[in-house]
Amino acid sequence: MAGIALEPLPPREALEYFRSKGYAPALQRFDYRDHWREEHARGFVVAKAMRDDVLALIRTAVEDGLSQGQTLDQFRKDLAPQLKAKGWWGKSIERDPLTGELKEVQLGSMHRLKVIFDTNLRTSYASGQWARLQRTKAFLPYLEYRQLQRETARDEHKPYDGLILPIDHPLWRKIFPPNGWFCGCYVRPMNDRMLEREGKVLTSADEIAALETMPWTNPRTGETEALLEGIDPSFASNPGHAWQDMDDRHAASALDLPENLRASDRGYLKEMTALQMRGDRQILLAYDQAADPETAPLAFAQGETATPVEIDPALATQLANPGNRIALLRAGPTATPFAIEDLGLLAEAPGLHQVALASPDGSFFRMGRAAETALPPVDRIRDWHAEAVRIAARWSGRETLSNQEMALITNHALLSAMAEHGLIGYASAPSGRVQALLLRALDLLPEMVAVLGAR
Repeated sequence: MAGIALEPLPPREALEYFRSKGYAPALQRFDYRDHWREEHARGFVVAKAMRDDVLALIRTAVEDGLSQGQTLDQFRKDLAPQLKAKGWWGKSIERDPLTGELKEVQLGSMHRLKVIFDTNLRTSYASGQWARLQRTKAFLPYLEYRQLQRETARDEHKPYDGLILPIDHPLWRKIFPPNGWFCGCYVRPMNDRMLEREGKVLTSADEIAALETMPWTNPRTGETEALLEGIDPSFASNPGHAWQDMDDRHAASALDLPENLRASDRGYLKEMTALQMRGDRQILLAYDQAADPETAPLAFAQGETATPVEIDPALATQLANPGNRIALLRAGPTATPFAIEDLGLLAEAPGLHQVALASPDGSFFRMGRAAETALPPVDRIRDWHAEAVRIAARWSGRETLSNQEMALITNHALLSAMAEHGLIGYASAPSGRVQALLLRALDLLPEMVAVLGAR
């Protein structure tokens, strides 16, 4: 074996997490608080990197550092000259897209490269660890929070040192390390035999309740929340859980998607989401659910417009064939669940079985044919939608909502009402911010159900 050099394998789960990310939307790149917490599990961002070419350069360098086991010195040595060549270095006057103000900001610097490198590697490793912990939790069902004993150990993280909870306890969604810039805290998986051997017990509910909280307001969004004392607001989440939760949301939106197709369908939608976030584009993919999952999709198209990609003649022919069972997948820059045109297409195209939508925030929506009920004519659906808009207009006098938010709520109420009447199958699996908006659609739902009942 002499002369054979063994090199460590790259961390597979950490790489999968990082590579699954798209790019944060352009308007969420100016301030690190614009693209917030769980959103980092789906979008790569560097504050002030407003240009796609700069963001792509940094992303590639971070991925190389992660996959090749680079040191910080090598990362900075390789990346700094490239950023300087692109003019992304030192102080600059930039316009804040949120306020329109011109501000003096720091672009690239050796310190910023240290922060970028360290934060992305720590969160990627943490996300990979979370994925592995989920696979071994039947044997190691508990986690112990440990603070690395070093001179720079934070006093504010000491209340969590030694805390032991089941791995599925919701507190791990808020305190899974890292919990601050350059945080060295970590978790240790344990089981009952280890607890008994070391004389340790699970942290009690009273001890958890005694943890201090503090109010914190995001100055970029105005949102106020209660955070645990000592946890940096930027890190008060579990990126691995947010990453895995995307898979959970896909499962929740699957409707009657056959088990053998779920992995490929999920892969399509996640890749489409990543592509969309890198270019803020509309994407369409179609595949036949009756075909082998390894078969190439029937169609793939993308466009850089605000309207969904149109169906081309070849795909339209496939959709017109009642013997087909086609799934139409879309990814777009907003979380509005389906254009009414797609609902009309489901009514008119006998070969279309399902339409699914992935949003850049990780939300999934899916609608499909009901088992034994034919959809009404397209004109009737358009009348229902117009009525939903009128109902929403009366209701929205109590709220100040954007046009996009109103479209989200209105379409969700209509689709939910149609599902309640058995006209379609409909499932929504929204992420945090979208989920809060969809709860407001409950105010419209009774009236929409009555409108459809009078058909």
